[in-house]
Order: sequence, then structure tokens, then C-alpha cells
Amino acid sequence: MKHFIFLLALILGSSTAIAAGYYDLDEELKSADLLIDKEHYKQAIDKLKDAIKSDPDNADAWNLLGYASRKKGDLEQSAEAYGNALRIDPEHKDALEYQGELFLMLGDKAAAQSNLAKLNSLCPAGCEQIEELAKAIAAQE
Repeated sequence: MKHFIFLLALILGSSTAIAAGYYDLDEELKSADLLIDKEHYKQAIDKLKDAIKSDPDNADAWNLLGYASRKKGDLEQSAEAYGNALRIDPEHKDALEYQGELFLMLGDKAAAQSNLAKLNSLCPAGCEQIEELAKAIAAQE
């Protein structure tokens, strides 16, 4: 019976550690998002790169990396990050909006309009991402 209790404690301890690892990743993303809000893009990028090392298939982390990189002026890294976010989750609304804004910065209005069309198909009743990207496209006209 002692061995069973020890084994059960070991299993429960391991699952708690695993759950804590996921919690830490969520906290890291929240922390990066707060840094972005404060326009501390380099620090946010460093945190996001660490988060991506922990979970390379996290579309939210890739999307935030794209956003912070774009705001910092690293358009190449931004394009790569949005591409990864959308490879993982082709329907990631924020990544579609932000990538559309990147396309506008790069002078590719047709690609931005393509992203807007994708958003329209994902949100037939409308969503914030459609409004924001449509406003950015209109500002280019």
C-alpha cells in the first residue's frame, strides 16, 4: 500500500508540474502582451521567443511576435511570425488582421484585401478584426 501511495503522489506531482508549465506559458504570453501595451517591443520579443521555444505550435505566441516585430520595425521577422501563426491556425483572426496591416506597410494592398476577404468569410456577422483591417485599407486610398 505504501508503494501505491508513493506512486500516486509521484503521478499527481508530475501532473501538477505539467499543468504549472502550461500556466507559465500563459503567464509569459500575458506578460509579453503587457510589454507590447507599454511599447517595450524588444523585451516582449525576447519573452515571446522563449515562449515559442517552449511551445513552437502556439499560434498566439507567433502572432504576438509578429505584432511586436512589426511595431519595432522588423518587417521580415514580422512576416515570418505571421506566416507561422497562420500555418498553425489558418483562421487566426488577429494574425489575419495584423498580417493585412503588414501587407499595407509593404505596399501590397491586394494581399491585405485578400486577408480582409478571409476575415469576412470567418466572421459573416462582422468582427473587430474586419473593422480594423478595413479601416487600415481605407486609409491607404
